[in-house]
Amino acid sequence: MLMSPTYILPMNHNDILLKFSKLSQQHFPSTQSYDFSLAKNLLSDFHVPISKNVIDQISNFIKTIYSVSRNDQYSQLISTKDAPHLDSIKNLSLNQQSVLMAYDFHIEDDAAQLIEVNTNASGYLISNLLSLVHQKDDFISDLKNSFESEFPLNHKKIQRIAILDENPKEQNMNLEFLMYNDLFKSWGYDSDIYDIHQLNLENGQLKNSQGQIIDFVYNRFCDFYLEEKRSQHLYKAYINQNTVFSPQPKEYLLLADKSRMISWSQKSWLEQMNLSLEQIDIISKTVTPISPISDFEEDELWKHRKKYFFKPSQSFGGKSVYRGKSISRKPFERLLTEKTLVQKYVPAPTHTIGDQDWKFEIRAYVYQDKIQQMVVRSYQGQVTNFRTLGGGFSLIDVQN
Repeated sequence: MLMSPTYILPMNHNDILLKFSKLSQQHFPSTQSYDFSLAKNLLSDFHVPISKNVIDQISNFIKTIYSVSRNDQYSQLISTKDAPHLDSIKNLSLNQQSVLMAYDFHIEDDAAQLIEVNTNASGYLISNLLSLVHQKDDFISDLKNSFESEFPLNHKKIQRIAILDENPKEQNMNLEFLMYNDLFKSWGYDSDIYDIHQLNLENGQLKNSQGQIIDFVYNRFCDFYLEEKRSQHLYKAYINQNTVFSPQPKEYLLLADKSRMISWSQKSWLEQMNLSLEQIDIISKTVTPISPISDFEEDELWKHRKKYFFKPSQSFGGKSVYRGKSISRKPFERLLTEKTLVQKYVPAPTHTIGDQDWKFEIRAYVYQDKIQQMVVRSYQGQVTNFRTLGGGFSLIDVQN
């Protein structure tokens, strides 16, 4: 789908990157020694026009699915039959939800199509700083409010925050880890960045190597259920609720596990939930249909594979995904034996800058049912990858 012409920004890419780096060093002192050439593919050269109708549809969907997910019946209909270890997460009573949820959309016929939901989305601070580069809105106050809504812990004041991931210094978004560390400190908290192996569980308390108690984990680690062997100290700290995790596994179970989109795609599930006609309409029009590969007959699926996109049931960052048009028989047959999901192929919308076509998707950063910031991620290739100069995060121009 080709969108209307994209607005070229008045600054060239080098000017954008230079102003971005200066603002970053001003707001986030830890980035003063950062090599900002590593961020060159994170910042696009253009704004992308999106219709107000699409923006409104996205907002209505997020409010609707969040409201539905708070219903007791919704949780009861989540089956853990094939994963009984998730029962403890499903039945956990928590005050917390998840900061920095993200809903990713394509556009088809001027309507938003949900592609997936994430519970540990990156890019909020990068996008916010890009907005400041272009003298647009600052979204930090909303972010602070969401974090501090998550902080209450058994009537105990939060003092020490751990920003957590696997090998954080090697992550593409390490720049953002530095930003969050400075941000938490500016809010008055003791904060540091940790690899998952740098925290230990002692007497039920999650601690760092100096023996200091970790009160809150800003969780960027992609073991979403903390179920791997190397995550067991984190899982126990999460379950005993001596440490607050956000984003956290229960919210992943309720909204971001790809099995939820399977349910949202099914008429029978929508009927079981006793939803209003308006709720059913909003969900049905927005969710891109997705089913387990076991629902398909092999030969028929192969014959019509070009209509679909294939992805693992648990994945992130576009890993091990295949467009049906490009898949060969051997990997197709392998997918039949794995926990693979088959999603209707909704091509990413495109826009043209000069002689280059760019694909894009819309990302809405959300806390509970409120959109905090909305951006576009522009890219070339099969998935968003931040590998092409000129692509990356793009600001949105809302079109009436």
